[in-house]
Amino acid sequence: MVTTLLLALGVSVCAVIAAVLFIMTMEGRSQGKSPKGGRLDRDVEPLALLFRNNKLVDGTAPARALLDLLPGEGEWQRLMAWVSMRLPEAGMPLPISKRTGGSRSGAIPARGTGACGF
Repeated sequence: MVTTLLLALGVSVCAVIAAVLFIMTMEGRSQGKSPKGGRLDRDVEPLALLFRNNKLVDGTAPARALLDLLPGEGEWQRLMAWVSMRLPEAGMPLPISKRTGGSRSGAIPARGTGACGF
């Protein structure tokens, strides 16, 4: 009887150790420690630009750095040249809304299955 009890205790301890090791392995993969590197880098700041009447009002540092590298006379022209190389429909003018005081509204028509036309 004592042997059975010790055997059951030993199996239980081994099961707990295996479960803890499994959980630690899965947590490491979910935190981006996977050797495949299939997750996006969360340290990368997104590109975001805010325009009003074709004038740059605000933007993230990476977005401003991108605009500085592009050729052109103004920020809007540089942005539209860069976007039109990636989305051919972007060259079409967007409708001007009379309700918003002349600011541009509308969306670039998407092509394909993705939200951005990819």
